[in-house]
Amino acid sequence: MTDFTMTLYVHAIDIIPTVIRKKGNQVWCVISTDGSDSPASTAAAKMTPHTTFNYTLSMQFSVADPQTCYMYLTLCCFGDTNNDMVPLARAKCHVFKLPLNGPNAFRIPLLSRGQPSILLASILMSGAIDPPMSISQQPINNSDESSSASSD
Repeated sequence: MTDFTMTLYVHAIDIIPTVIRKKGNQVWCVISTDGSDSPASTAAAKMTPHTTFNYTLSMQFSVADPQTCYMYLTLCCFGDTNNDMVPLARAKCHVFKLPLNGPNAFRIPLLSRGQPSILLASILMSGAIDPPMSISQQPINNSDESSSASSD
């Protein structure tokens, strides 16, 4: 098992206007990974078509194979008639494939829970992971090919 610390900076979330619930509702993002004991959450912010967070969160997780580790994001808000949490949209992505430890922010689409082909929002974030994830290179064994090859 390898231990990782991932620090994410959530810049903003763009929400499709038809998804925005009652006026003044709050929205936040819950993020978890495989191998993590507990999810992390941004602070709540007023739900608008472009909700700015500028929020940093840190997660620790342990995985045997970093190439199979996923990050799960859930965009949440409060219900229209009560303060129950309502998951609006979700995403699942390989941690290994995220452009972490780089200078650029990246955007992840958040899809409808009930209709996963419908884009409801997107999250703009950047981040770093320590230690950096890398593909372990396996030596290529060409012994069968080299023994049958003839030299001129």
